[in-house]
Amino acid sequence: MCVDDSYSEWCLGRLVQRVREGWIYVDISPNNRCLIRPDRDCDISSCPQRGTVHRHQPTLADREEAYECITDWLAMEFRREEKRKAVLELKRIYALVHLRPSTPSDLRAEAQRLICTGQMPSLDELLKAIAKTRRKYRDQIIAARKQGRKPARG
Repeated sequence: MCVDDSYSEWCLGRLVQRVREGWIYVDISPNNRCLIRPDRDCDISSCPQRGTVHRHQPTLADREEAYECITDWLAMEFRREEKRKAVLELKRIYALVHLRPSTPSDLRAEAQRLICTGQMPSLDELLKAIAKTRRKYRDQIIAARKQGRKPARG
């Protein structure tokens, strides 16, 4: 099943909700498919057996079709969640790369903003970034430390 608009998504969502409740589409007569509950007596007005107490039993193909709707819905939800996560990650990365606090109070404010929006990187991510930066600028760091230790000439 291909879902390409919000109305189709809504319809699929409603069908999945019904399938989870036990409803399944079955053929009760030629060219007449109805949503039924196999554990309940039939009360469909267009049923050819109307007037008698009976239950329709879905075939294996009917059940597979119902469960395929759930699979399609879950795949659609997974794609939607992946897109949402990707957007959040891009926003988080953009905020980390482009925003450069200039004072300690700016840094505190930025940290608070990242925490409030759920974009604060984990401690593991922070430590990895520090280690990467130290590796990248190792020679410059060592040179700056040595230069800072030299006695001032006067």
